[in-house]
Amino acid sequence: MLKLRCFLFGVIILNACSPEGSTVFAPPLGLDVDILATADVLPDVGPMIDVAAPDLQVLDVPPDEKGAPDTAQETIEDVAPELAEADSGPTACSSDEECDDELSCTTDSCYDGFCAFEAPPGICCESAADCEDGIACTDDKCVAGSCKHYLDDNLYCWNDFMCADGNDCTLDRCTGETCSHTFLNGYGCTCENYLDCDDGLACTADSCFGGACKYELLDGNPGCCSADAQCADADPITVDLCIQYTCSNLPALPCSKPEHCDDQDPCTGDTCAASGYCGNTPLPVCCHANGQCDDGSPVTIDVCSQNSCVHSFTDPPTSCVGPDDCSPPGPCAISTCLGGLCTNGVAEGLDCCIDTPACDDNDICTIDSCTTFACSHLPVAGFVAHEKWQFETGTLEGFQVEGGGNGVTWQLADAMATSPPYSLYFGNPSGANGPTLANGKQVSGKAVSPTVTLPATGPHLLRVWAFIDCEPLFSVDVVTIYVRHAGQDTPVWTKVDIGGTTGLTWKELEVDLSDLGLGGQSIQIVFGFDSIDSGSNDYQGLYFDDVRLLWPCPPGN
Repeated sequence: MLKLRCFLFGVIILNACSPEGSTVFAPPLGLDVDILATADVLPDVGPMIDVAAPDLQVLDVPPDEKGAPDTAQETIEDVAPELAEADSGPTACSSDEECDDELSCTTDSCYDGFCAFEAPPGICCESAADCEDGIACTDDKCVAGSCKHYLDDNLYCWNDFMCADGNDCTLDRCTGETCSHTFLNGYGCTCENYLDCDDGLACTADSCFGGACKYELLDGNPGCCSADAQCADADPITVDLCIQYTCSNLPALPCSKPEHCDDQDPCTGDTCAASGYCGNTPLPVCCHANGQCDDGSPVTIDVCSQNSCVHSFTDPPTSCVGPDDCSPPGPCAISTCLGGLCTNGVAEGLDCCIDTPACDDNDICTIDSCTTFACSHLPVAGFVAHEKWQFETGTLEGFQVEGGGNGVTWQLADAMATSPPYSLYFGNPSGANGPTLANGKQVSGKAVSPTVTLPATGPHLLRVWAFIDCEPLFSVDVVTIYVRHAGQDTPVWTKVDIGGTTGLTWKELEVDLSDLGLGGQSIQIVFGFDSIDSGSNDYQGLYFDDVRLLWPCPPGN
């Protein structure tokens, strides 16, 4: 928060932007007078001068033709004649409710049988027009029935409403008495560079990636935070919040009834608490910008219209006057008119959805999708992977290791994979020069999959991705894939089928298991390696990933 410190030379600036006929206060050199920068009404600071700064000079400027008012009552008559009328004569009463003078800036009460109307500090107002002070370098606003005169609307604020910039893609907040404008990614809102994402706050690092703004905490800077609790101050009447990683400690407004607490924001609930101070609580179903309205469904266009979130199946959304203008596109959709646009919600039902993951029927023989909030399950044609091992979990996923040793064996490795981060590997991943098959000895071993029962009818396929780097000679460094049934390993593939190696790249292997005649039988897939000798083994080794057993889905599934 920028604080204004007025020194003697500040008189020149105040004189330059003060109208003829006003009174200007010139503080002595070096006096810190923050209160002058934040006072509700400039003329009201006069009574404080004799007490707080007796050497403060008052420079009288000749009054206008009307002349300065002689009494405080005359000032009220000029600025708020309704208030003067309320004071013209006592009104008998028996309760506070009988004393409403229809002015939001007064406290109305019944005292000793007569109505009393007390104005809070400052001048009463109904709109910004009542607060015009004639000074070109102030922005005059009516806040909760009292006039406020701010030097710069971009730097100083009292509530979120004052920070509205007219941009539907930004969420405008008053943070630490400073306006911030956070870019909200959503329908029609994309950034081109980091300048589009500048929120005006020193506690955030602003960047643009893929058309979406990203904000990160610059931890360690004064006034920066990640939770409300970090912003608590010693003042019991400030509202302590962490907004956009920045502490905000705005003072609460004094009040005696809710009407005094209107912050002009339709998205807050305005209350006068028992403490005598205003509370402005955000309403959960209200919005300011499109980016606040994401319903989690990829099939809807989410927009903020008249402070209400609209979820439309059409782009642009359909305009409406009443609910009869909006027809639901399917049995799972509820349509109504909200904010002048047709909005859709999901109905209750077992086959109703908000997105495709909600439609998962755990049947790999169907393609599941969510369309207009209704699930569909289309049958899959062709081969389907009924069993698969991708080693993404960081485990061998039920594979058992047989043989191997001295660091060269079957294990998980993260050096390369088709489904990162891991693959099934034979070798030593931590050799002196990187992954290697060499340890000075003959090396061999097998990796055996969990047991799988094949369907009674075929065909049955095995597919696996392989990266094989070893001696290309067929007589040594033998690489074999087996099918184990009833304790017997039957070779179904060897490196001879690809000419010895995969050529330092990944290659997908396919093996037809149908000719084994094992329909309806339990089998295991076995990966085997045998170097045969102890020489010329300084190769990377063998990697296998995305191991799949496939067969067609039942007809008419």
